[in-house]
This record gives sequence, structure tokens and C-alpha cells, in this order.
Amino acid sequence: MRKKNWITTMRPLYRIRPDLNNRKGLTLIEIIVTLVIAGMLAAIAGVGIVNLSGAFVASRQNTEVAQKVQLALTRISKELGDCTNIELSPQSDLNQITFEPRRDPGSNYSFTWSGTPGADLILDTGGGNQDILIDNVKEFKLQYVTYASGSRSQSDTPPQPNDLLISVNLTSNQIGGLGFSVDVALNKNK
Repeated sequence: MRKKNWITTMRPLYRIRPDLNNRKGLTLIEIIVTLVIAGMLAAIAGVGIVNLSGAFVASRQNTEVAQKVQLALTRISKELGDCTNIELSPQSDLNQITFEPRRDPGSNYSFTWSGTPGADLILDTGGGNQDILIDNVKEFKLQYVTYASGSRSQSDTPPQPNDLLISVNLTSNQIGGLGFSVDVALNKNK
């Protein structure tokens, strides 16, 4: 047996050069088809990402509007829950309520909305002091609520007893017109 040395184990140099008859690899058509498919997948993914981000923005705006409306209704509930001498505006236009807060006897405060969609809901604390409770209001309606024989009814005229329940309905003009309502229990003669 013949001993192998490094010279006999080397391959000839002509085999290092590529064989031109061996056509392994990708053709130009295959590369173009691959790029087109990758582009279509990227476009589909891009549309999905844009839709998700749009839904996130709409959800965030809805949440902000809902918080503003809830804050306004909470302020109305707190103010009306501790007041005397409550008067709703004339029955033809229930967009204002005037009251005397117990913490400031002799003063007349009012919640007012002009009735024009997009106008602000304002708390007038007298003496030219006005706070905007919420902007861009679509609807602000006040009604008296009574319970008789277990059923609830709403009306524009005050009931006879001194214990009153007022329904406050507030709808924002933003993002599809989110609407909220709250019933405020009050006693005019506390």
C-alpha cells in the first residue's frame, strides 16, 4: 500500500473553477417572482398596521370624549345634589337649569346650553364667572322624573312633592355622538 502524502491528496486546480455546464442557482425570473410576492405580503401587512393604528386612535378619542362627558355629568350631579331653589328653563326650551347652591346662599348658578349643536355647556356662577363644562355638545336636555306604581315617567313639568329627581341627558357632538344620562335626586327644601 502506498503512503499518501500531501502532494497526491491535492486536487487538480482545474476543478476549482466553476463548471459552466452545471447551472445551479436562481434565474432572474425566480428572483423577480420572489420580490413581487414579498412586496405583496409587505403591502398586506402595511394595510393591517394602518387599520390597527386607526382603530387605536378612534378608541382613544372615544375614551377622551366619554371622560369629558362623565366629568361634566359628575359636576352637574354634585352641584344639583346640594342646592335649593331649582328652576328648569321654560318648558319649550329645557336647556337651562338655575339653582342656589347651599355653599353660596343668595347666589344663582346655572347650567346653560344655547341649543345649537356644537355649542358649549356652561356653568355660570354669577358675577360674570363662567366655566365651560364640555365643548361641542350635541344635546343637553333636562326633565323631571317621577316614579308611580313602580314605573318611571319623565315630564317637563315639576311634580308636586318636594323631593325631585331630574334626568340630565348629555350627548357630545364628537365621534359619533356619544350620549350619557344621569338622574339627580334633590330636595328643594333641605
